[in-house]
Amino acid sequence: QLEDETYEAEGDMGDSESSKAEIDAQIEQAQKDTAEKEAVIAEKKEALSAELQRLNELMSQNSENSEKAKEINDKITASALRLADMRVEKSTAESARHELSARIENIDEVIETRGGIITSLENEKTAAEKELEKLRETAAEHENSLDGYRMIIGSRAEKVEKLRKEL
Repeated sequence: QLEDETYEAEGDMGDSESSKAEIDAQIEQAQKDTAEKEAVIAEKKEALSAELQRLNELMSQNSENSEKAKEINDKITASALRLADMRVEKSTAESARHELSARIENIDEVIETRGGIITSLENEKTAAEKELEKLRETAAEHENSLDGYRMIIGSRAEKVEKLRKEL
C-alpha cells in the first residue's frame, strides 16, 4: 500500500511538476498577454491623449471661428441694415424725382398754353407803345399849336392893352 501511495504520490508529483510547468507556461503567457495588453493600453492612452489635444485645439479653433463668425454675422447684419436704408433712400429719391418730373411737365404745359397769351400780350404791348408814341407826338403837336396860339393871343393882348392906353 505504501508503494501504491508512493507511486501515486510520485505520479501526483509528476502531474504536479507537469502542472507546475503548465502553470508556469500559463503564467508566462499571461504575463506576455498582460504586457501586450499594457502596451496596447499605453498606445491607446497615447492616442487618446493626442485626440484630446487635437480636440482641445479644435475647440480653441472653434471658439476663434465662432468669434470670427459672429464678427462676420455682425458685419452682414450691419450691411443688410445699410442696404435697407439705401433702398429707402432710393425709393424716396425716386418718388421725389417722379414728383419733380410731374411738376416740370405741368409747368411746361402752362408755359405752352400761356406762351401764346404772353406772345399776344407782348404784341399788344408793342402796339400800345406805338400808339402811345403817336399820341405823344400828337400831344406835342397840339402843345406846339397851343404855344403858337398863346403867343398870338399874347401879342394881341399886348396890342389891345396898347390901344386901351392910347384911348
